[in-house]
Amino acid sequence: MTVQTYDPSALPTMTVTPKAAEHFAKRVQKEQGTAIRFSVDKSGCSGLKYVLGVVNTVEETDETLVISPELTIYIAEDCVPVIKGTEIDYIQEGINWVIKYRNPNETSSCGCGESFTVDPDKAS
Repeated sequence: MTVQTYDPSALPTMTVTPKAAEHFAKRVQKEQGTAIRFSVDKSGCSGLKYVLGVVNTVEETDETLVISPELTIYIAEDCVPVIKGTEIDYIQEGINWVIKYRNPNETSSCGCGESFTVDPDKAS
């Protein structure tokens, strides 16, 4: 038997499910972009919200995550501590398809699911 220790620094910055990758790749193609840019902004009743957008350029400090030949995600450097280990999924809820974030750093989220809170030390 071996003992493993949890090391949060060993977590990938972000993972993307195959369904989410397919959705984002289609969105990039439709909007004639080259990548998706992921960041976090102050907003909502819980304090932070996820921001995704189709872009054609990378910011100098962005982390680059190549998902497939059809999809690259640029991650804003300042949000990496807040989102480290997050999985992005694209799931069907009722008749709608929605993007879901599974962020191990979240300490709470608002009732509508639009904003979230993390440990203040990670958010600064």
